[in-house]
Amino acid sequence: NNLFGGDIVEVYTIALGGTNSETGHTILNYDLLDEEMRNPDIVINAYSTNDMHVLTMMDAERSGQTLRDKVLELNQKVIRVVMKPPCDGNPRQSPPIFIHMNDYLGNEQRDIL
Repeated sequence: NNLFGGDIVEVYTIALGGTNSETGHTILNYDLLDEEMRNPDIVINAYSTNDMHVLTMMDAERSGQTLRDKVLELNQKVIRVVMKPPCDGNPRQSPPIFIHMNDYLGNEQRDIL
């Protein structure tokens, strides 16, 4: 907004520390958003680090999946709920731009830094 000299962009965050894409999916799927946050133009999903959490690994193990497949499933669920048409009878102009930010460095972070 400072760059363009006006209120062009409004940013809302629904991030909760220590949660993963499953939490993001639940918030979006059950429409647990304030009215002004609904029907965004851009959605950024950056839960990658927490998607690799031990609880996700245990959930994958219980369901007979690899961690990779479980994380892919989580991400697909988020993408599907973001891109589905609204069910409130008010169609939006077009689906939002969806950006998935994979910020997971895992055990390799010491080698990178």
